[in-house]
This record gives sequence, structure tokens and C-alpha cells, in this order.
Amino acid sequence: MKNSLNSKGFSYIEMIIVLAIMGIMVGMVTMSIGTIGRNNVLRTSEKLESLVNKARTNALTKGTANGCLNIVKLDDGKVYAYVGKSIDVIDDDTTALIKKEGEVVCSGDIIVNVDASSTESGSICQVFFKQSTGGLDKATNSTIMVKKNNKSATFTILNATGKIKR
Repeated sequence: MKNSLNSKGFSYIEMIIVLAIMGIMVGMVTMSIGTIGRNNVLRTSEKLESLVNKARTNALTKGTANGCLNIVKLDDGKVYAYVGKSIDVIDDDTTALIKKEGEVVCSGDIIVNVDASSTESGSICQVFFKQSTGGLDKATNSTIMVKKNNKSATFTILNATGKIKR
């Protein structure tokens, strides 16, 4: 007696189930790719917040001259943050100092903007803190925005205290 169930290939129902599973997996991957970009922006913002606090602490303990957060985009395409003395010009010596003692904040595809209340010369953005109060050495609050494509994270450094407000 021959087995009538001895057919080859997939049935229509099996094919629909496989396509449905593949559609669900593609949807999950697409959503996670968007989350990865958002996580990079948040991670960069958190790293900058930490460096702002470090610059503020430096100003309070070591003096105003050492309480500067320098955010610099170098030729290697990376954005560095150096906490310490103010950097006026990017030359070979300061580039070496930034790479040695600074931190890589992000790659060049993430944009870091410091508002107009800080000093900006060329590709150096700076935020200065006072030794007396730990507040900003400017008359207004400073806002730092981290942006990649349509994702962004912003925080404000309060003028009077130098503390961060989200």
C-alpha cells in the first residue's frame, strides 16, 4: 500500500507561516536599528554631562584657569573633550595634549553644539567655570545639544551654580 502523504515541497500554509515569522523578525531589526542611534546620542550626552561636572569640580578645587571644558573636533574625525586649561589654538602640541589627556566623546557623525553663551573659535567650543561659585563664567545659561540625524539630547548648564538641568 502506498503512503499518500509522501508528497514533496512546502504547503501553502507552511509558506505563509514562514513569511509571517520573517516579517516579524525584519520589523524587530528595523526598530532596534533606530534604538541604536538614539543610544549613541544619549551615551554621548551622558559623557558630556560627566565632563561638565569634572570641569566644574576642577574650577572649584584647582582654580578658574583649570575649570574649562574644551570640546574639539580634530582631523581624525573624532570629537574630543579636554578638561583643564583653555585651548586657544589647535596646533601639533595641543592636538597631542588633547589626544593624550582628553577623552573621545563621539565620532564625527554625531554633532555636538554648544550655544552662543560659550566661546567658539574654529572647531573649539569652550565652557568656563568660576572658582568662587562653580557657576559659569558667562552671563547666561549654556545649552549643549548632541544630535545625530533626527535624534537629539539637550541639557542646560545653569549660570549661577554650574549644575546641569535636563
